[in-house]
Amino acid sequence: METRPLSPHLGVEILDLDVREVDGETALDLGALLLRHGILLLRDQDISAGEQVRFSHHFGELECFPVQSGNGTVAAEEEYIFRVSNDSRKGYRGVGLYWHTDGYFHERPTAVSILRAVTVPPSGGDTSFANMTAALEALPDDLREQVETLVGVSRPAPGAERSGGLFARSSATGTRHPLVRLHPLTKEPVLYINVGNMAGIEGWERGEALALIERLADHVENGDFTHRHRWQRGDMVIWDNAGVAHKASAPPQDSLRLMERTTVVGDEYFRNFFWTQAAVRACMGTL
Repeated sequence: METRPLSPHLGVEILDLDVREVDGETALDLGALLLRHGILLLRDQDISAGEQVRFSHHFGELECFPVQSGNGTVAAEEEYIFRVSNDSRKGYRGVGLYWHTDGYFHERPTAVSILRAVTVPPSGGDTSFANMTAALEALPDDLREQVETLVGVSRPAPGAERSGGLFARSSATGTRHPLVRLHPLTKEPVLYINVGNMAGIEGWERGEALALIERLADHVENGDFTHRHRWQRGDMVIWDNAGVAHKASAPPQDSLRLMERTTVVGDEYFRNFFWTQAAVRACMGTL
């Protein structure tokens, strides 16, 4: 499998691969590359939502979302697609404009996220990604020692109080996560924050907690461990949600941006046979 680096800090582009042709062996190779590099880019994926869902199933069980009205005849795979757009008739607006990991409000957060650009504006709407192991290592020693002892408190997921809400897994009512967390498979320590979903820090006054969260977000924003992706139509980006944070930038309102996302459920899936085999391949370093 031919690849090239996306940045010095994380990520590789997979060259000349059509995800519709991926079999089990190729999926294992992709999983190994994901564990080693954090994010994968596959360009020119001119595929349907259903084909994205079928590809995504290689990596585990997928999260479900309420199907938005107005999409016409609803196909079975629609429940696995989360659409993001600057047009509220086509998807959810204003999503993720801050450093975060997906599914922070779950006890076992999202394992893998897969985002595909269906329509992109001429400029704007980029997504930045950060290597959160490197972010942790780059903290001043005193701040790192401090955050290693702290626990973040999440807000409930949007719609968690309703049956069939936007993020309807039973654990979406909010939970707690350490600010420094071990990747469930690689066991590397990562800085683990979600600026928009953290209600505070356990045992801290709200103002002090939010000030620290903002300080950590600024550290990630300005650190030398990020990659900013300028989307092209047909780009598919896959990221290891347990080790990589991301942040969207707002697109212009006069040009449509439409993205389709699938996500692998809680990161316990990193412990299944597929991911343990992918980890072996990653350690072998033969890809």
